[in-house]
Amino acid sequence: MKSLPSLFLISILLLIGCGTDDNDVVLNEEEPKSKLISATKMADISVSELEQSFDLVFSSSEVASLKNNLVTVSAYKIIYQTPHPYFPNVQIDASGLVLLPDYDNPLPFLSLQHGTIVDTNEVPSSLVASSVSKHYLSVLAGLKYIVVAPDYIGYGESNNLLHPYEHGHTLAQSSYNMLEAVKDFLDDQTIEVDDKLFLAGYSEGGYATMALHKYIEDNTNTTVTASIVGGGAYNKTLFAKEIVHKNEALDFMPNYLWVLYTYNNLYGINEPFSFYIQQDQLANINLSNFFDSDNINTNPQELFTENFRNLILNEGQHPMIDAIKDNDRFDWQPKSLVYILHGESDDFVFPSNATTAYEAMKTGGVSNINLLLKDGQNHADTALEFAIQVPIIFEELR
Repeated sequence: MKSLPSLFLISILLLIGCGTDDNDVVLNEEEPKSKLISATKMADISVSELEQSFDLVFSSSEVASLKNNLVTVSAYKIIYQTPHPYFPNVQIDASGLVLLPDYDNPLPFLSLQHGTIVDTNEVPSSLVASSVSKHYLSVLAGLKYIVVAPDYIGYGESNNLLHPYEHGHTLAQSSYNMLEAVKDFLDDQTIEVDDKLFLAGYSEGGYATMALHKYIEDNTNTTVTASIVGGGAYNKTLFAKEIVHKNEALDFMPNYLWVLYTYNNLYGINEPFSFYIQQDQLANINLSNFFDSDNINTNPQELFTENFRNLILNEGQHPMIDAIKDNDRFDWQPKSLVYILHGESDDFVFPSNATTAYEAMKTGGVSNINLLLKDGQNHADTALEFAIQVPIIFEELR
């Protein structure tokens, strides 16, 4: 989403060194069912580099003792196949990054779903220079996790497509297929894996992680050990109502418009944008880059048409209402641990997304759901808290 000083909403990894043909992994062509297309080594990260990264991202004394556990890490770009978001029967090439610790004992997986990326070059598999997130992801891998970081459709190898922003099924399916591709890659490596799978993500990554966890439990035989979701829009039906009900300027309106545009196209609704946006505001919106729409009136009462606002508030009969409901991921019954972290003062992704998810899961009889509301913290503040909590919580469960 809009650029923020958080670990999951900015670029992902430092460009340490590009791979060459000598680093390409030759795949077994006798296994056509594999989703893996290629794996290219991009970097080796030494313990001394990881120690510097650790000091940058973990100033908290809560995790200081973990610094002594770091091991060398290798980074690979993974290219794999996953269904096209518009044509599910068509397979496309997607990409992501996997970070492998140099360690002899069996290792758990940690799949990290990134937050919103505006600059299409700043994806995990690009190893972007001077990224705070590079330090974070590499340190997690140095703490002896196999870290998997999907680019998502619309980035990396699939950057010819518009990213299906906040589309739960696509985010979940493409992230899961990346996990499967990494497992195929590891079949030819000396690294051993154990039976633990951890999932984590913040903001769009929090929503993607919740969707991924649900997708895994609903559609596969894979067992999730635990997931940590932060700052995500899980209850999109309620969230949409809260947005259009506001009578004030909302700083993050470009992000909300991107979601609206995605659903309008992905679900084949194809309403003209004048159905959603008042006529005097249409010229101010750049449909190819919503973050280049500085002149729009961000007050929902003056931006959206009265008809559209009433449609959302009353859950009227319209394909957009169905599309929004189709992306709700707050009311389901996880079998494994879920930690929901959110800032009580989050004015970007409102905290009702977290509280209603917790209440729905508890009402459904789930006892392994944990809500961590951070008093006085906004979206960016909680992102930093989230980054600290990931190794703390997962270290207790591995």
